[in-house]
Amino acid sequence: YHMTNHWIYIFDPMKQCRHLMPPDGKFACIHCDSRDTIYKRFDWRPAHMIGSTVHVVHRRVRCKSCKKEFATIHPKALASINNRISSSFPFVFPRTAGPGLHVMTLMLHVCLIPKGIQAGAFSSAINSLQRIQYAISHESYLDAVLAWMKQPPVYVQSRIPTPYGAYRDHDGHLAIELLPGTLNSGMGHFMENYEPYMQNAFQLASGKGADADDSHKLCKYIGLRVDKNFVNPFTAIYSVLSDKGLVNLSRPRFTKDSSELDETLKGWQQVRTNA
Repeated sequence: YHMTNHWIYIFDPMKQCRHLMPPDGKFACIHCDSRDTIYKRFDWRPAHMIGSTVHVVHRRVRCKSCKKEFATIHPKALASINNRISSSFPFVFPRTAGPGLHVMTLMLHVCLIPKGIQAGAFSSAINSLQRIQYAISHESYLDAVLAWMKQPPVYVQSRIPTPYGAYRDHDGHLAIELLPGTLNSGMGHFMENYEPYMQNAFQLASGKGADADDSHKLCKYIGLRVDKNFVNPFTAIYSVLSDKGLVNLSRPRFTKDSSELDETLKGWQQVRTNA
């Protein structure tokens, strides 16, 4: 839904897809795994979407066993229900509080990483789009005020127009800046939750042929921060692609010695044979 300058996404699977919910219609408690839970109030959290902010409306759930509450959009809560519901939820909330991210915003960042666009530059671009959107909304408001002043209503409380709210005004525009840390956390959270699915899908991608090659670009961005130094342990990423362009295998390599991949290739061959 779109209301004035805000996008609103409502997540209430009990009403939207009741047939896919568990028979008791409940979420398992993320703290104690009990199913003795009850739905409480509605709540909302903001999420970054390209050029705008989406307010995700959801339910709070209370566990009768441990007396704790949690949100239905919590990753553990989503994992406890049908995968058809959780996989279609288009947002990632990497932290228990604060803004989340629209999945397509993350995917756009993924597409730009090979081009050298890292979290800082990407966040700056998204924030610039939000500033542009703010300017457009402000201009539209001033046009409306000008039309109102030329033909004001018969009954008004005041003929002095209300100024347009500031960029971060909580009672007005309510812009939320995208921080690089939020983007990196969201990326890690997304990959952690979808890795099993992606691994299985990659390994079983069929085709009449395959092509293997080493990539030295992506591995430059994989490493650890030790004190003030960035340590990169990998020299290349070995990838196997089917003739349809689907990734079958992708493994970082510590050295250029091909024998390092012996066990990996044997395991992949076994998976393919038993597919």
